Amino acid sequence: MKYPSLLPLIFATTSFAVACSEDATNVSPRETASAPTYYQDVLPIFDAKCVQCHQEGGIAPFSLHDYDEARPRADQIAAYTADRIMPPYLLETGGECGSFDESIALTNEQISLIGEWTRGGALEGTPVDTAIPPVPTLEDGHDISIPEFVPQIDGGPLALFDEYRCFAVPTNLSERAFVTGYDVLPGNRQIVHHVLAFIVDPNAMSEDGSMTNQQVMDGLHAQSPDRNGWPCFNMAGDNVAVESAPVTWAPGQGVVEYPGGMGVALEPDRIMVMQIHYNMADAAPAPDQTTLRLKLSPTTERQGVFLMGDDLLRTLYQPPTNALPPGQDSVKFTWETSGAEIGLPPGISLDVLALFPHMHGRGHKYTFEYSPDGGDYQCQGRVNAWDFNWQRIYDYATPLPFTADSKFRVTCDYDTSKDAAPVLPGWGTRNEMCFVMLMAALPANVQP
Repeated sequence: MKYPSLLPLIFATTSFAVACSEDATNVSPRETASAPTYYQDVLPIFDAKCVQCHQEGGIAPFSLHDYDEARPRADQIAAYTADRIMPPYLLETGGECGSFDESIALTNEQISLIGEWTRGGALEGTPVDTAIPPVPTLEDGHDISIPEFVPQIDGGPLALFDEYRCFAVPTNLSERAFVTGYDVLPGNRQIVHHVLAFIVDPNAMSEDGSMTNQQVMDGLHAQSPDRNGWPCFNMAGDNVAVESAPVTWAPGQGVVEYPGGMGVALEPDRIMVMQIHYNMADAAPAPDQTTLRLKLSPTTERQGVFLMGDDLLRTLYQPPTNALPPGQDSVKFTWETSGAEIGLPPGISLDVLALFPHMHGRGHKYTFEYSPDGGDYQCQGRVNAWDFNWQRIYDYATPLPFTADSKFRVTCDYDTSKDAAPVLPGWGTRNEMCFVMLMAALPANVQP
């Protein structure tokens, strides 16, 4: 069965700044026989939950697999883990607001043990040799890259320090494959603030049916023929018809492997259009050559679809525009939709497998609610302390069934206390969004 796109795709912008930790004051050891030690007690926790980033070659600024580097930071490590700032798992844990795969988050017992280690003097214990867990990567991934590109500020008042640029990248496939995961390798982490990738049939008709996608993309490129790519605040560019959006990357996101046996079909005559948001508010324009590494499989159990939307951004097109009032420590924006409103036919039930919440720098709290049958809402994802620099896709432990009768509601809570003027929605990092992406799977016998 075929049916229209499930939701108008309105994509968000993100900012990237790897969180850099500063040294804590040195801890004076207090030799207590019962105090936890680094090697016997906390190193196994670090190796399981932290060292994938905190090692040489990782994105974190120091190693936690090295006692001499970890000990001077013991106070900071205890504070950051107690406040659940690190490791960066933003969703509320415990199951009261959604049942998620919390395997990367620290348990209460692990947080308590790290605190005891610090209070006990951050003792070393008996040194042992252990293997350093590898930096997560996709084995045998299929790499495609954009050409080298130097962005320039080109966004106007809704993206004041930004450029959104799309690049048509051949997949170089000889036969049909299914995307089952991905990793994004930014060429310039200082300015690459999000990457989205869309599957596009260049020979298919455009959204308005007036020409082919290839003709649309050629026309968009002709607006700046001396530069690679074309401007694209809207998906793969205005009027480009998109088959699917299998890649969403923002700062903090690592390797993604689709849950639930799902995959997205990629035919050999399709191209991947990569939309890259460059932000230059805090860094000068510089060359970038970002690579997308795809995990491909010859088969899939279920076809994946992606439900995406942002009604705060939508108010730019459907006035009155919802500007956030300045000078307040809590400004909330709520929007909702149903399966029927986004075009899901009666009789089809999706399994929602994962949640991706998104706001910009003024974001404070975020709540995702769900109603399976159009009745009362259930809390299915809550962020109590939003961190713009650490974003990720969160897999549900138990999928949420979503039908034409189902609804979901998103509430974004912003802090505008430092602003003197209203904050407009927009694509730039200095504007705001209230975005959600749901990763879902169709029944095994249904095609998108």
